[in-house]
This record gives sequence, structure tokens and C-alpha cells, in this order.
Amino acid sequence: MHNNDKYLMKLSDQLLVGATIRFSKDGWLLLSNGKKSVFCYNPFTRAIICLPDLPDNYVLGGMSFSSVPTSRDCVVIAISNWYEFVDYNEISFLVTELGKSAIEWTDYKFDYEGDSQDNFMPCINNPVFSDGDFYCLDYNGMLGVFTMKGGYPNRRVLSKSLKQFGGFYPSYLVECDKKLLLVNLGQSGKSVNIYELDRTEMVWVKLNSSGKHAVFISCRSSFSAVAPRSCMENKIYFPRLYGERILYYSLDTCRYHYVGSDRHSLQDFHNTKERSSCTWIEPRWS
Repeated sequence: MHNNDKYLMKLSDQLLVGATIRFSKDGWLLLSNGKKSVFCYNPFTRAIICLPDLPDNYVLGGMSFSSVPTSRDCVVIAISNWYEFVDYNEISFLVTELGKSAIEWTDYKFDYEGDSQDNFMPCINNPVFSDGDFYCLDYNGMLGVFTMKGGYPNRRVLSKSLKQFGGFYPSYLVECDKKLLLVNLGQSGKSVNIYELDRTEMVWVKLNSSGKHAVFISCRSSFSAVAPRSCMENKIYFPRLYGERILYYSLDTCRYHYVGSDRHSLQDFHNTKERSSCTWIEPRWS
């Protein structure tokens, strides 16, 4: 964001060879290597926290963790609704708690056959931890909640009134100042809309501004931060490049711009390139 400077970190740990980034939060990456190996990695301190191997035959969907992996209350979840060699009509939440002396994956299965409201198929975008629960979207825009409150995990799908977005266009959940936001894109990015979840009525309320926050979205990880510079306020940043410059959407101008040139604007994603295997990360050395 500073004159489009670039920085390169050479990471030599062999555990990273062939690994796939699954999630990012608080300076930590959640990665998988192969079909079973999962671990947390901080590229700034080079710290590694290995998680138990995943059960056999699971095909991973979204993954997330609740807090810094070094904290005693960190919970890691992995969602799977596909299984190798088997066709099940259920969704699994694999859960492990890093603060326990002997950590292991616990599998919680939920049937999603029957009532259309329960026919919930999580999309590829990762769950977001907010207000003690994990929230995830399905391909039709319905919102699912996985909670660890009350001693036993539970899953619920919020009312059909939330089903207002088509599954053809991507949507991203973001926590912002303890609020849950949804960024919804139109075809080829021709429209960008941002909503806040009204937790009282459990409906989405359209917003015109993110205030002093900058919002960063991607399939791997989406988050918000108080903008460190005023020129970054009220903007949504994408894992896309226009040439070599990062693309963002201004909620003030309702146009796309790219870092280093506020005067030039774009209507949509035309002539931009998506970096599909990347993630946003907040530098943390502590």
C-alpha cells in the first residue's frame, strides 16, 4: 500500500513444500499438506504448531480457527460434505481444541436431507468466527451457524429470509468491529454490495459505507482493519491485480481503482487477473 512496494520472504522449512494455504488470521496461516497433514504456521516468527492428522477419506472444504493458535481457547474447524468413495447426505464439522493436553479431531455429523432449509451446502469461502460462533455461507446465500456454546456443538441454518443472493455470484463473510458483514459481488464484479447482519432480526441490512475500516476479501481469508492511512478508508481490497497493482473498490466513488492511481477507475474486473492461491495476512511478530 506504500508506493506499491513489494517484499519477499524466503521460507526454507521443508514442511511448507507442497503445502496449501487454507486460512489466515492474526498473522498465522493454517495449511494442509497432502490429504491428512494440517498445521499452523507464523511466517514472521517461523513458529509451527502441528495438528492431528485428518481422518481418512475426508475431502476438505472451508477451514478456520477462532483465535491465535497459541491461545488456550483456540478452536480449529474443518468442514467436509464430500467423502472419497462414499456419497453421504450429511455435512461434517471436524473440531480440535489446541488448548487441550491431547488434541484430536472430533467429528460432528449433521444430516442435510429433508427440509430445503436444511439442504445446506457450504461454499468454498471459509467460515468466519464472530461473537463465539462460526458462520458460513452456502452456495445459495443462506447463512449457517456452528456453535460450541452450551457444552455440545450444534449447527443451525438461519431463516429463509436470508436467502436473497443467487449462488452464481460469490459472497464473502467478514467480521468488522464485532459486526458480521457480507460482501456480495455481481457478474464479473459489475456490482459490489455490502451488508451487515442484524443479530436481533437475523436479516441482512444494506450498508453504504465501511467507515474508517478497510476490508480485504479472498476465498482463503477475509478480514477488516481500521485503515492505517486515510486513503484506505471505506475501501474493499481484492486478490486481483491490474498490471502489477492491487485492485480495490471504493465505496465512495462506487468504482474500482488500483493502488497508486486514484484518478483512474474501472467498471468491473475486465483486464484484471485474480490470484487464486493467495491470501491476505496481518503481520504479527509476537
